[in-house]
Amino acid sequence: MQKRYLVKLSQAEQDELREVIKRLSGSGQKVRRAQILLKANMNGANWTDAQIAGAFECRTKTVENIRQRLVEQGFESTLNGAKRENPPTAKRLDGGWFKKGRFKVTLTAQSRASSAMLYVADCVSFYAFWNR
Repeated sequence: MQKRYLVKLSQAEQDELREVIKRLSGSGQKVRRAQILLKANMNGANWTDAQIAGAFECRTKTVENIRQRLVEQGFESTLNGAKRENPPTAKRLDGGWFKKGRFKVTLTAQSRASSAMLYVADCVSFYAFWNR
């Protein structure tokens, strides 16, 4: 099957990717993306998606998505990843409530988790008693 999104990196981009891999700078995902882009480069190794997926233990769809992101969003966005529009859900228990003397616990739990709620309440009351 013919590749829909072709990766053609300039020499400067290739050098930057090699530097990321060499120094292991950034997250593990960034290093993995750099490795995949170098192997998918038409001006370089030009591996197939199956070869890349086998070498880096990922799915071929991952390789396709990285190719597509490079073509549609550009080099920097592909290498560094996209920033989340919506952050993950808020924490249910905040560590600040111990320090600030607020011992209010808000839990959202189902009825089968009542023993866990009792355990948390016991821990909070024990901590509040000894740290007055």
